[in-house]
Amino acid sequence: MKILLIYNPHAGHRRAKKMLPQVEALFTLKKIDFDLRLTDYPEHAIEIVRKADFENYDGLVAAGGDGTLFEVVNGYFQNPTKKRIPLGVLPTGTGNAFARDLDLHASCWEEAVEVISYNKPRKVDIGRFHTHGQDYYYLNIMGLGFVADVTQTALKLKIFGNISYTLGVLYRTIFLKAHRLTIKIDGKTLERENIFVEISNTRYTANFLMAPDGELVGITPVEVECLHQAVEVLWK
Repeated sequence: MKILLIYNPHAGHRRAKKMLPQVEALFTLKKIDFDLRLTDYPEHAIEIVRKADFENYDGLVAAGGDGTLFEVVNGYFQNPTKKRIPLGVLPTGTGNAFARDLDLHASCWEEAVEVISYNKPRKVDIGRFHTHGQDYYYLNIMGLGFVADVTQTALKLKIFGNISYTLGVLYRTIFLKAHRLTIKIDGKTLERENIFVEISNTRYTANFLMAPDGELVGITPVEVECLHQAVEVLWK
């Protein structure tokens, strides 16, 4: 088995960079042939995956946090190669919400490599949204309003690790404001004052259990396929 390993050395406050020799050694031990590509700047993973020739690989692995995974997924759907390959996850970032839903944790990242070595992909749903003339895909959540503001704040506080999201919530709560929302869903139109909207594909948002009854099908590595259900949201 040969995989394309997209690795974010900046993930987890650069902890991922220190882990890289161990990661490479374990992949070799598990007899997984891999091409290593390091990401150097925001959206670099999108560019790498978009230009990759999937014909040369049996799988694709995103190593980093949820941000890295988001970029890899979007590069995947922009890739013109006819062959579609499974997507695996190696949680080495600050927020690993998607991996957590699969019972994979950064503290036990070796288990993720073990799962990848099984080469038994399962299908999971993936969300799609359209904004500013472009389609985007996500495995975790889509959020508007308060939750998006929290994420922006947390990015500035990533030095504090997972607690950065908790600090972001506290900060944004102090400056809480409502927005006028129009949402069209299941043939109905709702208009109201709103703090935030979150469409969850997974149970966790960062380290918060936002959708306790949510359920993902299968375990990593997973084969992504588009969820053909659209929700039109107008945020004012």
